[in-house]
Amino acid sequence: MAEHGLKVKDLADMVGLSPSYLSLILSGERQNLSDFHKDAIALALGTTVAALYTPGAFGFPADEAGFQSEEEGRFGAMTGRPLRSGSAPRPGRELDRTLAQRRRGAPEPGTRGPGRDIGAFEDFLKALNVKDDALLAAYYKELNALSDDEIGRFGEVIRRTLASWQASLAGQQSEKPAPADISLTGPLSAEGRLFAGLIGWLAPILGDVALEVFEIAFGWPKGKAFRLAGALEAAGAVIVSPAEEGRATVSLAPRLDLRLARNWVQSPLKEECLGRLARHLSSLLEASHDEEGMRQASEAKATPFGEIGPEKIGELFLESHDYPSARVWYERAAAQSLGAHSWRLAKEHLEVVMMLDGILGTDPEERAHTYQMIADACLNLGDVDEALMYQEHNIGYWESAGRRADVIMGLLRAGLMLARRRDWAKAKEYLERAISISSNDLALQARSRIGLASILASSGLLKAAFEELNKALDIGTRLNEPLIIVRSLLGLGRAYLARGDLRRASVSLNQALSLAERRDPVARIWVGIELGRLSLEEGDYARARLELETAADLAKVGGNLSEEHLARSYLAACLSLMPEEIDLREAWAQADAARRFFESTGDLRRLVVAQVACAQVFAALGDEGLAVKYFDQAARAGRDSEDPALEAYACRAYGEYLERLGDELAPVMIERARWARAKLK
Repeated sequence: MAEHGLKVKDLADMVGLSPSYLSLILSGERQNLSDFHKDAIALALGTTVAALYTPGAFGFPADEAGFQSEEEGRFGAMTGRPLRSGSAPRPGRELDRTLAQRRRGAPEPGTRGPGRDIGAFEDFLKALNVKDDALLAAYYKELNALSDDEIGRFGEVIRRTLASWQASLAGQQSEKPAPADISLTGPLSAEGRLFAGLIGWLAPILGDVALEVFEIAFGWPKGKAFRLAGALEAAGAVIVSPAEEGRATVSLAPRLDLRLARNWVQSPLKEECLGRLARHLSSLLEASHDEEGMRQASEAKATPFGEIGPEKIGELFLESHDYPSARVWYERAAAQSLGAHSWRLAKEHLEVVMMLDGILGTDPEERAHTYQMIADACLNLGDVDEALMYQEHNIGYWESAGRRADVIMGLLRAGLMLARRRDWAKAKEYLERAISISSNDLALQARSRIGLASILASSGLLKAAFEELNKALDIGTRLNEPLIIVRSLLGLGRAYLARGDLRRASVSLNQALSLAERRDPVARIWVGIELGRLSLEEGDYARARLELETAADLAKVGGNLSEEHLARSYLAACLSLMPEEIDLREAWAQADAARRFFESTGDLRRLVVAQVACAQVFAALGDEGLAVKYFDQAARAGRDSEDPALEAYACRAYGEYLERLGDELAPVMIERARWARAKLK
């Protein structure tokens, strides 16, 4: 109970018992507790009936709980009361197995638990070929005594160790000498071996190699590559594919060992040839940029050799040992991937850039740019800790370089990352530090105050958030800076919505809208989402739909994927509540896509909104089982988010649904929503 910040009176109010009687129950007298009150207490705590009868369930030590072992057996098998005859199980029932698995440290089926990385330990045992049952039992017994954080850190150490070991084994394998020769159907000339060797180097990068490569990039006489390809094909060394779109391609025959073919082209000839091709391809992309103006030099381009993108050029430069050029093109590839929201690919490219930085001794300024890019990629992958590591590295560099503005923006980003991790105290510390060092730059100070207000509001400190937002608005007005004014008004609108003051929220948001439409396209998306939320609260579903569809479309055009999914989550909820007949298949597709996206990025706060949307769609479809499942998930995630307004949103939606069903537990969830809202200060 203490874990949820509940007092005896809070819980008593939720479940409809007197505080004195509930105190007696909490001290161990549970045998006379009715089925209804068992369900009500479980629902209020966001747990299961079975979990209530676990020693220490209410925050008391096991030796003070007064439980008997037979009681544990008796109540551990309880399944609870159905919502109504023939309907779905009571709220929370589907979590019994999940909660039990989490207590044992096992991931849910089909998932890898974010905290207890048991898979790493199983891989470790397999690598050591451990089969002794006694040793296995002792091993897992010790693991079960560790906390989730310790398991997570230990698991990552094991994974890195195994990866290094496997890489070492692979390196030893690759050092084995290539076969001295192969069985071909005919001899190869010196030119033929050079040709096959170049294919061996190019094929892993370009795929099937166009014959024009040798004529255009290497300056071979026309027809020479075709003649050599024919001779090598006759000898069984290569395979020539028919011309596609006017170009024939060639690849090594499976019988020809790749390492042997590569050995036919030794350094420095290999580096010279690959570098020449890389320079030719890079000039093609640069020329296309100059000619078309709008095209980015980093975009892929159709060439006589196929579709060539910056990552292939980077790899060619890397193999030719032209590391400065390789770094340029890998960074361009990363920028392209970031723009396409291919976060994992962007991170892989940036890891190559950082490796090259170590070789080249790259200037710290350029490294800081790379760290910022990889921090963005990590954050979008849900790797908040890694993103924070790179962000803090940059803050340290900018401080040493005396770049105050960059330090302030770095602290602002780091603070918002810490908020994603729900480390409110440290997030607040970072933003207050940003404010303290921005005393001579009012615009940056205002941005920092808006960021601090966001963190304060998310942690339930609305009064302090209002103070920061009003200070930021005052600065924006004095500076006549529309961007600051828009974002201050937006923050005020959100805070008024959290407080439930719809009239003031409407005033602030509509003022922000009039400015954002002309001056701030990103804020226009956010304002549209908040106006959609406001209209939902007011019951004006037609306007809510219009605002949310507009916001989602603007976000899509601007490439703001997270905002698009957030808008579509609220839109799906809106469609499910509209009185007219609507095809809800599209609403479900939007809600489910948003849920999956926020799960992948680890954005718990926005995940709650998507889960509520999923639940409301199924509620509208009459599927009580799935509606309860997603409402239950949303209520638990809302509590875990430590955002009282968000928890209240999820619990109220759940309670209203139970009320429509005529379920007796509806008042419990509605009271839980009121209790969460009461935590707003």
